[in-house]
Formats: sequence, C-alpha cells, structure tokens
Amino acid sequence: MKTTAAPRGAGATAPGSLVAAVGAGLFAPAPVMILLAAAGFAIGVPIGPAHAVIALAAGASLSTWAARDAGVRSRAALWLVAALPLLGWAASCALASRFFDMSWDGLAYHAPAIDDLARGWNPFHVVGDPFRSEGFAFWIDHYPKASWEVAAALYRLGIPFQAAKGMNVVLIAAALCFVFAAARARAGLGPFTSLAIAAAAALNPVAVAQLFSLYVDGQLAATITILLAAMLLVGIPGLRLAAATGLAGAALYLPNLKFTGVVYAVGAALAFVAIGLLTRAPGVRRYAVALAVAIPLAVALVGYAPYVTNAREHGHPFFPIMGPGKIDFMTANTPSALRGRDRLSALAIATFGACDGAEVHPKAPFRVVEGELAWLGVVDLRVGGFGPLFSGALLVALATTLLLLWRAPETRRDPAWLVGAALVASVLVNPEAWWARYVPQLWLVPILTAVVALRARRRALAAAGLALALAGSALTLASQHRARTIGTTVLAAHLDSLARMPQPLEIYFGPFEGLEPSLRERGIAFHKRSAAPSCAEPVTHPAYPQYTVCSAGASTANAR
Repeated sequence: MKTTAAPRGAGATAPGSLVAAVGAGLFAPAPVMILLAAAGFAIGVPIGPAHAVIALAAGASLSTWAARDAGVRSRAALWLVAALPLLGWAASCALASRFFDMSWDGLAYHAPAIDDLARGWNPFHVVGDPFRSEGFAFWIDHYPKASWEVAAALYRLGIPFQAAKGMNVVLIAAALCFVFAAARARAGLGPFTSLAIAAAAALNPVAVAQLFSLYVDGQLAATITILLAAMLLVGIPGLRLAAATGLAGAALYLPNLKFTGVVYAVGAALAFVAIGLLTRAPGVRRYAVALAVAIPLAVALVGYAPYVTNAREHGHPFFPIMGPGKIDFMTANTPSALRGRDRLSALAIATFGACDGAEVHPKAPFRVVEGELAWLGVVDLRVGGFGPLFSGALLVALATTLLLLWRAPETRRDPAWLVGAALVASVLVNPEAWWARYVPQLWLVPILTAVVALRARRRALAAAGLALALAGSALTLASQHRARTIGTTVLAAHLDSLARMPQPLEIYFGPFEGLEPSLRERGIAFHKRSAAPSCAEPVTHPAYPQYTVCSAGASTANAR
C-alpha cells in the first residue's frame, strides 16, 4: 500500500502520528504489568501497587517518546500526549466502577482469580490457587492469567474492585487510536473517514458486549486489532515507535490472554512476514525477527504459569482443553442445531441466525427481529454474536469485493485482500468458530473491505458497510448499558440489604465466590460455608442459583 506520511522536518508529523502515540501510551501499561508480574513471581514477589504505578509511568513516557519520534518538539504538546494515556486509564476505571460484573464466568473464576492474585498468590511457585479448594479453582490454576494480573495490579492501587475491569475500555480506546493512525498514514484517508473506520473496528460487538465484565474475549478482539494496525504502521517515518509498541505489546499480551491467543499471534506473525515479502515492504524482516523472539518468550517465560506448568504437570501446555485428560465443556455449550456440524456450516448458521443465547432461529439479513435487542444484553451470545446487522454487513462486503474485482481492476493487487484472507483463515482454523467470542477478528473483514472500497473511490459501498457495522455496535452498546444498569441496581440493593442484617453472615457462595470482594468493600462481615446454610429465612439472589445467606446465629451449617 502507498505510504502517505508527511515529510519529516521541523514541526512536521506523519498523519495520525500523535493519535498513534497516545494509543501506544494507552496500550503499553498492560504488557508492562504482566512483564513485571512474571519477573516478580520468578523471584517470589507478589503483585502489588508498584506494578501498576511503574507500568502507567512507562506508558506515559513511551507516549512522549513516540510523539518525539513523530517530530513533536513543543513541551506543551509533549506534556499533553503524556497526560492523555493516564487520564484515559483513570476515566476508564471510573466508568467501569459504575457497573457490577454479574456474569457467570466473571463471578465463578475471573473475579476470584483477580482477588487471589491481589492477596498474594504466586502461580509460578504455588501450583493451585491456595485460596480456593473447590468450585472453579481448577480453571483459575490452568488458564492464562494476563487480564487477571493487570486487574489485580490496578486493584492493589486501592481502587474499587469493579474499577479494575477498566482495562476493557482502555484497550478499545487504544485500538481506535492505532486503527485511526493506520487509516491516515497507510491508507491515506481523511481524518473523519479514518475516525469512522477506527470506531467501527474498535467497537467490535464482542468487545462492547464484555465492556463491563471480566471476560477476556473483548480484550482479545482489541489486542488483535491493535496488532494488525501496528503491522500496517511498520516502515512509516514518525510511527516506528508506535508500531514497535503495538507489535511487541500484542506479542506479549495475546498469548497470555487465552490459549487461542497463541495461535492468533503466531498466525498474525506468519501472515505479516508473507505479506511483507510479497509487497516488499521496508522493515518487515527486522520486525519479523522481533516477533519470532517475542512470542516464544511470551509463552515460556511470561506465561510460565500456565503453559510450562500445564505441560509439566499434565503433558500439554493447553491443558485442560487439549492433551491427556482434556475436558469437553463445548458440547454442553453448543446449541443443539450446531452439534455434529462441520465448522464452516456451523459458522454460517450461527452468523446468519437471530441473536440468541442458546437456540438457532433463521432470519433475513438487514433486519432486527423481536427479542434480539434483549439478547444483546448477554456477554457471551452463542448465536448472532456479532449483532443483528453483521450478516448484512458480510453480504455487503461480499458484493463490494466482487464489484471491485470486476469493475476496479487496480484493486486486485491491493495487499488488503491478503490481510482479509489471513483473517478468514484465522477464523476457520478454530473448530468452534461459530461462537463469535472465540473468533472476534471476523468482525474486521467487512471493515477492511470498506477501506479498499474507499481507496478505489467507491464511497457508497464503503459507507453502507461502515454504517451497518457502526449501527450494530451501537445496538449492542445500548442493550449492554441497559442490562448492566438494571443488574447493577438489583445487586447493589441486595448488598445493601445484607449490610443491614446481623453479622457475621453465614454465606454459601456456590460457584459465585467473585461476590466476596464486593462484600468486603461494604464492610460486611461473613463466614464462608462449604454447603448452603440452614435457617428460617435464608436470603438468595435470583441470578445466582445455590448462593445462600443466613444472618448471624441463624445457621446450623458448619463453617468451611
């Protein structure tokens, strides 16, 4: 692709370079925190507030260096560029604190894992969570821990527990900055068009649906987006440091978010090398070598727990989803209409079906049918996980692709098609591609097609695709806000009622031990029980089966 960066000189900056500098400052603290966590674990130091302080300072400093690399010399501008990432993190955590994560997985193992890391658990030296002896402790021990380490470091700063999930907002903002810079400097698009593209890419419905939860698929979506945008910034004067930050940070963070992050990071690196060689892009070899070193180090050192410990204790780094003794949890989670189908047909059925948490209901594209908006308030939709308009966006992208290849032959050599092919391949390699949260990168395919259309001056086609994407994201955001507001109000009232009961309370959390930090923050004294306590008037919560509370002295169950 043609580079349109402005010439370097006094006061000259590449288009989008300052936004990229802010994006680098927003993103960098996350991989720095997990690096510090790994180094600390190795020498016996648990996660503490210093992890977050050092990482945030590093992000602000890196943002300043990236701005200098872009040619900025004004002290006022440099101070502003340094301050914006810090303000972004503060605002994101403040926003996150307003909503409780009431999701099943969030309370079952994400929140307990964060709480235990903040309380001193060192997974490098202690195999098995010492604070949990049952329930979901198994998954806490064996799953990648990057998002938990970042949240634990933030929590140790003294902020409310729910504020620690502000990382979700930060990563979306960072993705927006990186895509904006790529659209400006690499694709040569104007600022308003670039902003529309960046918003459409960053506001992936998977990320938006998990904005106020502790799920990690939204972070995976944003990090993949950052990685791809950073690859497009390679070789552009004034954007080299931002590109390096995006590449190195994503190479460290992706593999330690989810097991699939390893596969996607390796796949992206291979695609980067292949496309770079085909297009003879400058600087690819140097960055390719860096990725080839960074990804294995991210797995073997930063990800020592779980990858090395899983391989040593259970014979496979991806245990318990692969290897001897693997656990099948997908069958129970797969809609009945998709069981036994090949991955391509299951992907098509789930993508073109109406939004639903369990069942498949066919519908025509470009329509929003009854019930879909309510389902968009769920954080892990099984069917229609990219929203009710995504099937239409895919059809527009397909029509745009065929029309461009036929009527605009100059686009046939556009490397964007290779990037799109790599995205599709990365989706199809996943046997559970029907579940949107496992393949969030599919969302980028119609957006990439819109970029090619814009470069070919087919603005109407591009506008149609972008409008569908943005409208779908807006519907998801509105539904999520409504659902999280209602849920937060109900849970806050429940916690207030517990605070008025005689204490210490007798509580059986069942699989929802992630409620503990919220009780402690409200000063509610309690004893955990190993079984549901028996009392005359037990208190329960409609969203949490098994969870049972008895007031002080009313229970006859034995304490754990």
